[in-house]
Amino acid sequence: MSTISGSFSSEGQPIGNTSSSAEHKGAGSYAVTFNTPFPSVPAVVVSPQTDNIGSGYVVSTSLGSVSKTGFSVYFQDLSNPPKNLDVSFSFFAAPCI
Repeated sequence: MSTISGSFSSEGQPIGNTSSSAEHKGAGSYAVTFNTPFPSVPAVVVSPQTDNIGSGYVVSTSLGSVSKTGFSVYFQDLSNPPKNLDVSFSFFAAPCI
């Protein structure tokens, strides 16, 4: 299987064509499902798109469980006081060698 990538809005809606889907599970929490599972657990990189949330945020990205079929990801604003943060995001997933 080749690499896949995708982008989603802060509501979990796809931005452009994607070979996956996302579910907004709650404040700052998303579950991404690959349309076609990987043969083994892939390497996943996630990047928040913070240009639409304004300035003054310190965004932390935490990758949760990763499986052949998808992953979970969490975003938090670390400014005072810390809080979960809904943001648009992009990801890249590739097979591990």
